[in-house]
Amino acid sequence: MTRTTHALPGGLTFVLEPTRDFPPPLQKQAIALTAMVFPGEASLEGKFYYDSEPVQVAYALDGDTLVALRPLDRRKIEVAGHTLDIAGGIIPTVHPDYRRRGIASAMVEVLLQAFTAQNIDYSLAFLFDGAPEWFLSPLDYKKLENTFFYTDNTTGEEREETARAYGRAIRTLEPDVEAVFASKDRLHIGRGIF
Repeated sequence: MTRTTHALPGGLTFVLEPTRDFPPPLQKQAIALTAMVFPGEASLEGKFYYDSEPVQVAYALDGDTLVALRPLDRRKIEVAGHTLDIAGGIIPTVHPDYRRRGIASAMVEVLLQAFTAQNIDYSLAFLFDGAPEWFLSPLDYKKLENTFFYTDNTTGEEREETARAYGRAIRTLEPDVEAVFASKDRLHIGRGIF
């Protein structure tokens, strides 16, 4: 994974990079933005991501100011005897002063292209309270059951997560894998089994 940049509407810059390369001053801005958009969400207190540290981070800059953010997780799972590369996260958090300018839509378009380039098989979106379900509808994400089991990237512990969740195939899936996705709405992420 390397750093990539793209131009966004309004002269903003989109950046996608490994989290280890995310500059500390921008991490501080990301924490402040997350606290502003999700006030009182205990699981996000003092961080810009939920649970384990993400593998990549996508963000939009207005000069040196972070105005939108999307942490991204990746895990491999076994589905019907096939190993799938799963990306978690798609809808960016946008600063209230920058909303309704097409920033989130433009970021998602670039992220979906990046997922294709990175050979991601499937994308998941988990929504906190207040996050817009309508945003996912035109993107072909389908609602999934809302309890997910996964292995924490940092500690290796098994965890259970409950959130409004949606999924979408990025690449064409094998027919037997497609059948599993069509018949089940429960996904175990990490070492778990679909």
